[in-house]
Amino acid sequence: MSSKLSSKENLKSANCYGERLVVLETFRDFIKNNFLQKTDIFSGADDFNRHGILHGIFEKFGEDTNFFRLITLLDLLCFSIGLIRGGVSMFPPVSTPDSLKLAQHYTQLHWVFSNLNVPVV
Repeated sequence: MSSKLSSKENLKSANCYGERLVVLETFRDFIKNNFLQKTDIFSGADDFNRHGILHGIFEKFGEDTNFFRLITLLDLLCFSIGLIRGGVSMFPPVSTPDSLKLAQHYTQLHWVFSNLNVPVV
């Protein structure tokens, strides 16, 4: 039997690189074509461009959507550094009895607070 996986099996494999490659290429393209684009030729409708932000040209930069974009960019940057430098697993840690107990505690807290019918401030 061959040790190579079929393309369908590869997509289901934990070692599949396809999704990571798409994420990294999308990150690269966004940084190159939007975030670092010169403001005079930037055509984005979302006011998310480094030059326009730093020089105060974009008035709508402080919107919630741009906050989430920035957090996502920082997350992707950390992900990229982890891949480059190595030594960082991109998978969640193995469950332990203590982690399962903590997860159960959080689940119970969520259930309690979701059934209080009190608005969260």
